[in-house]
Amino acid sequence: MSGRTERVVFHEARGNETGPMRFVRVDIRYTDGDPFYSGWIQDFGDGRTGPTFFSQNYSNYGLEYEIVHQRLVYWDLMDFESEDVIFRDATEDDLDAIIDLNFQNYFEGGYNRISAYQGINFKITDTNSIIVCEIDGLILGFLYIDWSWNSDLREAYFDSLYCAPAVRNRGLAHKLIEFGILQAVDRGIQRISGKINGDLEHCEKISRILMQHGFEIVEAIQMPGWIAVETLKLIPR
Repeated sequence: MSGRTERVVFHEARGNETGPMRFVRVDIRYTDGDPFYSGWIQDFGDGRTGPTFFSQNYSNYGLEYEIVHQRLVYWDLMDFESEDVIFRDATEDDLDAIIDLNFQNYFEGGYNRISAYQGINFKITDTNSIIVCEIDGLILGFLYIDWSWNSDLREAYFDSLYCAPAVRNRGLAHKLIEFGILQAVDRGIQRISGKINGDLEHCEKISRILMQHGFEIVEAIQMPGWIAVETLKLIPR
């Protein structure tokens, strides 16, 4: 498994030796060493991993239920003024804080549980960047962008957008998207795609936000337990 494995301690495995029904017991930590997740992850056999998602797997493979810990600093309602908010490009030094924030996705439920774990694989390179929202030195929102998604079409991919519950409904997600679009224009990008995964309420909420910035829904697919919504924005030249 790729990613920042210093955060993850691996224990025994159960299920198939290879393939989609292989489970590994892990401990995952926050930056300061405090526990985030202790339980079983599913190894899909192709570099993707995530918490055990389907309830029948616990009984079918004798898996204990996970123990997971929130960081309340991301959840307790926070007062702030617009002049206190900084939007900037993240550096390598910010990755641990971004991952800590992204872990909170787990507590949003559904497909976001998988997203929380996938944040361990975030990186900053020539082709991947992260715009962060910072308040009083704490990163409380981010937009993760893949600039090499489809180079032939000059297409980028807005991979992950997340704001801490403590600061939601005050326009920060819109600002992150605006900054991302401005960077796309500067890079000569002509298309921005994205995918929203989750339940109907979550997908409708994020879709509404993106549509206010010129994104259109290309396709919506109903899957067992969640919906996948494909979005696309064309940037006129």
